[in-house]
Amino acid sequence: MTSQKVYQNSSDWRNSKRLDCEVPVDIFFKGKLYRGTSVNISETGIFIKSIPLDDFKIFDKLTITFQRPDLKPVKEVGRVARKTNEGIGILYLGENHPKASWLRPNIEDLFIS
Repeated sequence: MTSQKVYQNSSDWRNSKRLDCEVPVDIFFKGKLYRGTSVNISETGIFIKSIPLDDFKIFDKLTITFQRPDLKPVKEVGRVARKTNEGIGILYLGENHPKASWLRPNIEDLFIS
């Protein structure tokens, strides 16, 4: 993790806090494994960099896996909700954990050391 910045203000259109953190993320999409790094994470999604962006489109469904600091792995199904030159934003679909309950309400405790 590089930073401890939490976003939540009126200029931020998201409805959950985002926390800057860098953790390795595995992405399984169309039978292929990609490896990226998170930029930030929230209870509803994650932004991932360091992947071949041309392989992904908005609304693509994929599975991501990453390791929480408490050593419990997280596996989530999500959709590409945002794509920039830096990476992709994934919205969790809650198929494994409804509304990402694994992260609520202690995102800051999990990812700030």
